[in-house]
Amino acid sequence: MVTPTRAEAAARQAWVLRELSLLRPRHEVVAALTEEAGVSERTARRYVQKAQQQLLEGISSTQRDELLSQMVSTLQSTTRRAAAGERYGEVVACVKLLAQLTGLLERG
Repeated sequence: MVTPTRAEAAARQAWVLRELSLLRPRHEVVAALTEEAGVSERTARRYVQKAQQQLLEGISSTQRDELLSQMVSTLQSTTRRAAAGERYGEVVACVKLLAQLTGLLERG
């Protein structure tokens, strides 16, 4: 196993952060990193997790509220379309995610 230099690790982290910022799906970023950089899937997932934390830390509370509002709106419209198409598995998944996003499933 070859340990990357700090510069290599920083370059990989910056690349992952850029790709996630461009809304590239996580699984694609992990796959590309394992293929191109030759890292294990576990290591690639760690890079992605760290980048996601950096992205979340950079979001202000106002931006977070706006993002949550957009997500809820999108999920509501997706739920309506899925119900109209009688895709009940998708409806259940959307409702569950909506409940999680809004905190309805939190136990306290």
